Amino acid sequence: MNELNLLLCDDNESIKNLIGAYVKYINGELEGRIKINPVLSNFTDVFDKLNDISILVLDMYDGNRKTGMDILDYILNTGLNIPTIIYTIGSKDENTTNYSSISEQYPFVKKIVIKGDQGIQLRKEIKKLALKNINLSPFKLYDEDDVDLCFQIQSLGKENVEDIIEQIKLERKITDNIVIHRMNSGFSGAVVFKIAYEDKNQILKLSKDKFH
Repeated sequence: MNELNLLLCDDNESIKNLIGAYVKYINGELEGRIKINPVLSNFTDVFDKLNDISILVLDMYDGNRKTGMDILDYILNTGLNIPTIIYTIGSKDENTTNYSSISEQYPFVKKIVIKGDQGIQLRKEIKKLALKNINLSPFKLYDEDDVDLCFQIQSLGKENVEDIIEQIKLERKITDNIVIHRMNSGFSGAVVFKIAYEDKNQILKLSKDKFH
């Protein structure tokens, strides 16, 4: 089983406990495939822990100080390139931190999630980065050399398709990879696949509009 370390950098103990519960939930979902080990930091010792980290969940503020920016600069300047989720206060429209430009300045920042009502989104993003970290896709293509099938996946966005397939696997308690077969799509613009798992075959219809 693959193991990886997730560093949570936050000065709020209740947030640390909450994300610890998220990690425990994700480990249950991915049992046998991935184990995420949470590593906690309160900003003072964060630089000593970065070398052994696969994913960083970063609060931008230590009290009223923008300590998160110092950490992002350090990761950028040292070339550590740690996939990072910013989980912090405020909104993208407030004058706390210019969130809209952070992903451009720091390409390793994969997602910005605002504290409060987006806990489920944070859990989803942690899980997505964990799967990416070990290059583990929840599906296989029936024919890897099928150019049309590869184009269909690409047109929808591979990450989008992975999210849908992972959701199907969790809902139906499927442990094996789902196999995707190409089918002829109709005139609605949606892409139609046949998905096969265990001894079942089903039709999966996905629209590009669903992901925008």
